[in-house]
Amino acid sequence: MLFMVAAFDRPGMLETRRRLRKAHVAYIDALGSCIKVGGAMLNDDEQPLGSLLVIDAKDRASIEALVDADPFAKAGVFERIDIRPWRASMGAWVTT
Repeated sequence: MLFMVAAFDRPGMLETRRRLRKAHVAYIDALGSCIKVGGAMLNDDEQPLGSLLVIDAKDRASIEALVDADPFAKAGVFERIDIRPWRASMGAWVTT
């Protein structure tokens, strides 16, 4: 099942985010093919304000465990995390 994870940064965490970015990317990369798409959400000035991921997992508890182990989450970068089941219906990577 696919899940959308939208993690919104706590105000004032840009430097922490920058400092931990390499560790965060290494963590996400290590998760392998379960990550379908991901990247930073940006504000109008193209500065990061959160993260968006689409992850293939068996259940919500699996997603929560993945998010909790993320270096950004461990450092308190995220103010709010929304996890929702998600159905892909269009796009070049979607198979029907």
